[in-house]
Amino acid sequence: RDVGMEGCKGLSTVGAKPTAEVLSEESPFLIGDAVTLFRSGVARCYYLSVERPDIPFGTKELCRMMSKPRECDMVVLKHLCRYLKAHPRLVQRIPSGVHPAWELQAYVDSDWAGCRYTRKSTNGGCMVLNGACLKTWSTTQAVRALSGVEAGYYAALKGASMALDFQSIALDLGEKVHIGLFTDSAAALGISGRRGLGEVRHLDTGYLWLQDAVVKKRVSAAKVKGQDNPADLGTTFLK
Repeated sequence: RDVGMEGCKGLSTVGAKPTAEVLSEESPFLIGDAVTLFRSGVARCYYLSVERPDIPFGTKELCRMMSKPRECDMVVLKHLCRYLKAHPRLVQRIPSGVHPAWELQAYVDSDWAGCRYTRKSTNGGCMVLNGACLKTWSTTQAVRALSGVEAGYYAALKGASMALDFQSIALDLGEKVHIGLFTDSAAALGISGRRGLGEVRHLDTGYLWLQDAVVKKRVSAAKVKGQDNPADLGTTFLK
């Protein structure tokens, strides 16, 4: 309503890759009330993304534009509004029943060098506990991955660290949780299962703690098919 999209037609995608105009930075900056309108709209989307696992990636990209928003950025916000117009609600089904063994599944994915401005990659993931989705995330990697393999491994690190944190909370509540880490990157899975850098010699040794966690069976790493990986929602505009 605030951005004048109440009567708009819906879209099936959350957003789209930047156009040539956006990349050339020729689009004028927003001024005055338009800046406030853009930032408040993005803030609402961010609040909504906590319970909408289909929009974290699009919202994350919008959040990166909040410091100096341009007119083309408002177009991106309106694109997300049109998606929400077509998909006004999302139902999450939580299975009932008693589960003798708590299984926490962390699904991870990456979009190597997906940002056309900085060429940084994106971490996407979700945590599922016995069929119930607990958390989703979409974050820009702090370092520039030099290959898709490295980007996939960083995504696995993100998922494993968040799962281990949840496991610690569960232990405080008296529940023992087994962690399963799933990725569609066979190469990233290979790095996790061995010891040392191998051929990826530019990788910081500080990121090798996941190998130790796999060896000690604190984390069980496995492969999932790309088309079956729910973490893909956190790395792409496609629905």
